[in-house]
Amino acid sequence: MELKTKQYTLSPQDRLPNDITDPKELIKKITRKVTINSKATNLNNTFPWVNLAEKTLYRYSDFDDKLIIDLQYNLARVLVHKLDYIRAEILLKNTIKKCLKQDRVDKDKLSECYYCMALNSNWSEDYENAKTYVLQAMDLFKNIPRYHLEYARILFSLNEIKEAKNHYKKALEISINKNGKEHPATISIQFHYGLFLAYTGRKNIAKKYLNNICSKYKNIWGEENLYTLWVYGHISNLLYLEKKYAEAFEKVKIAFSGTKNILGNDNSITLVLKTNCSKMLLKMKKYDEAIDYLENPFVLTDNKESMLLLAYDKSNMSAPEVFISKKGSIVLKILKTMERKNIPIIKNTKLVNSMIKNCNEFEPIPDRYYKPIAEILGKIIKSSGMTIIQFLERVDTL
Repeated sequence: MELKTKQYTLSPQDRLPNDITDPKELIKKITRKVTINSKATNLNNTFPWVNLAEKTLYRYSDFDDKLIIDLQYNLARVLVHKLDYIRAEILLKNTIKKCLKQDRVDKDKLSECYYCMALNSNWSEDYENAKTYVLQAMDLFKNIPRYHLEYARILFSLNEIKEAKNHYKKALEISINKNGKEHPATISIQFHYGLFLAYTGRKNIAKKYLNNICSKYKNIWGEENLYTLWVYGHISNLLYLEKKYAEAFEKVKIAFSGTKNILGNDNSITLVLKTNCSKMLLKMKKYDEAIDYLENPFVLTDNKESMLLLAYDKSNMSAPEVFISKKGSIVLKILKTMERKNIPIIKNTKLVNSMIKNCNEFEPIPDRYYKPIAEILGKIIKSSGMTIIQFLERVDTL
């Protein structure tokens, strides 16, 4: 994985040389490295180049506007896909300003910036702003399939189901007429429509739909591609709802392993998939294996008749979540597993009895338990090395 100019051969880890003689050549070539191509989608290969692209952008930010606009826009797109919402928003707003300042406004680029702002806002759950941005894009170009797709997704998030369905169908219709049924852009719209079917109650149809999409994605991009992996993750969710936990685990395990290899251990998508792996295993009562997928697990118990297993991942959870809440004969078996795995076990009968009644499995603890749980975590943090400082600091402000 290299970037070759007349002067240098650079890898993603390299520092940006200080004596670049042809900045234009460098800017054009680094822009290509962070350009997500919808046909051959090199999304996997764009991420390693982000740091070098940012260094190039900041060094030559006052350079030829068109070249910098192209680099800035494509880098922002990659950051959106990395779920780096704040940096993406800053870059996109700056790109929009540059576009509007040009003597001859590039409407194509401007509309794409508005679209990416919509995408970024939608994924960060700022739906009203997302709606505003996508409508600005659609004001410039009304027949772009992905604009209608994004509008449909935003409308669905705003619970405007009927109108959302109309725009899913409109996006699909335009893409088929423009690109054909087997084009990656059309398949992507089909994928999102499959999710729409799943979340509006037509799970069986959705599962068939998504399995078909998964096969198409594998043929186009291979199995170790983020788009394919994310389909696996969504199929896993549908299998989970059908209580087919073993099948669900096999799918989500593929999604988690592949995403971890591409995005790294600390990426929010990786962490969600990792947590989902533990949920599937817990549903199958494979407690020993499930623990390996949890961040900072700890147990609360009374006199070994009731127990809760909690975990806290500061990158992915606002507060510790309950993963097991059990009473009866199963408790002793689970506790022995936890002891064998060296999981911290804390006895507190009063707290356990209260939490058993008021906490649900696979949900964060209610606010009322923040302080007692923080006190318990404070006692075990030094000996266990748990990384829960962020939660403890937040509790101190309550």
